[in-house]
Amino acid sequence: MRTITLLVGAALLSAPRDFDAKPLPGSPLDSLKRASGVGPRYSSQLLPLPSTLLGAIQPLTSDAVTHAGSSLKKKTARPWGEALPKPVDWDMKAYPPTLSDDVYAYAMLRCMAITLHKSQMSEAELIEAMIEMGDGASDVACAAKSELPTLAKAVAEAIGTPPRDAPAKPEGELAAFIVAELATVSPYEPAFGRWMTQLRNDQILPILLAIIEAKENLVVTRNAVFMLRCIQDPKVVPVLRDLLKSNDKVIRNRAIVALVGWEDEKTAEWLAERLAGDDVTFRTMAAWALGKIGSPKSLTALIEAAVKGGPEFLWSALPAIARLADKTDAAGRKQLLVDLTRLAPIAQKDDRLRAILEERQRIAAARAGDADAIAWMRKLGVRTLDVDPKKSLVQYANIELFNETIEVLSPEPKK
Repeated sequence: MRTITLLVGAALLSAPRDFDAKPLPGSPLDSLKRASGVGPRYSSQLLPLPSTLLGAIQPLTSDAVTHAGSSLKKKTARPWGEALPKPVDWDMKAYPPTLSDDVYAYAMLRCMAITLHKSQMSEAELIEAMIEMGDGASDVACAAKSELPTLAKAVAEAIGTPPRDAPAKPEGELAAFIVAELATVSPYEPAFGRWMTQLRNDQILPILLAIIEAKENLVVTRNAVFMLRCIQDPKVVPVLRDLLKSNDKVIRNRAIVALVGWEDEKTAEWLAERLAGDDVTFRTMAAWALGKIGSPKSLTALIEAAVKGGPEFLWSALPAIARLADKTDAAGRKQLLVDLTRLAPIAQKDDRLRAILEERQRIAAARAGDADAIAWMRKLGVRTLDVDPKKSLVQYANIELFNETIEVLSPEPKK
């Protein structure tokens, strides 16, 4: 089945318009979500596939988890006040969880897109997105290793091999249900955790935190960290901050995505420090997160990292710089326009990316208040999704950032 799907996908990739005809869903992998039928619950939750295709990377919002599991039929009342669709299944035949054909094929297509349409994608961004994706992405990376050896090696090393032994059954019926779900269902599957979002925070949060603290099974621990992005309780923030220091990159990346929704200043400070670190691909994720958190204090670090990072990092830094531009004060915006002139020569160093980077700089200038850039954007108006990359690679690569900026420049009138 997967072979057939990928062969069809390979044919679609020869026509860039078609292979992304279905915009995907919200973290490096928002797109992945729509491809696999994920509904409103994940529409703004996961990390990002490269912001270069639709990039659909949305901030976490309080309504990100809505009506999940509403179709479940009540069967037996439970002491904790909820009903489950069936008795807990502890045979663990589905451990460790695997990706559905749809999700696997989509991730594979993204890898193939880098090979065939390099200028539309950032390999560094995709590496971090697939690491956040966690268990299951290793299979995709392995399948792509002949074309993308750097990506395959980085993803495989970060994710590793899941523990051979399934988790032990915990005490308590609710805890058993939760661990069984975390151990047998991938977070990127449509059904993952839907019934769990019906629970009160005081019911589910202590169990998730106990799982994370115990670290008894890596698959279960990673998926418990993933679920924290669905918990609207400030108690998760210090826990997530601690997880940023984890040696497990999947846990680290999932903690970052969860923290983005809290617009946490301490997280922004930690990420800004990593912009000067040795992990080249992680810098792209740090830049993405800083743009989403929206702390203008991060601008200086982003600019300096972009000056030193070259065209590849500038690709990821400019959207973040643009998103921070309209959050700073008048003096900060004025200084940013000066700083953007320092970045202009970097775009000239790479003919492959130059046109895309130059437009991203222009978008950032518009959000910093440059009158000419604002007039240029308003004249062009909103871009549509039927852009053909063969005819307009620049528009295709920048469509998300461009339209987001149009909305910022032309907010809806207050009622």
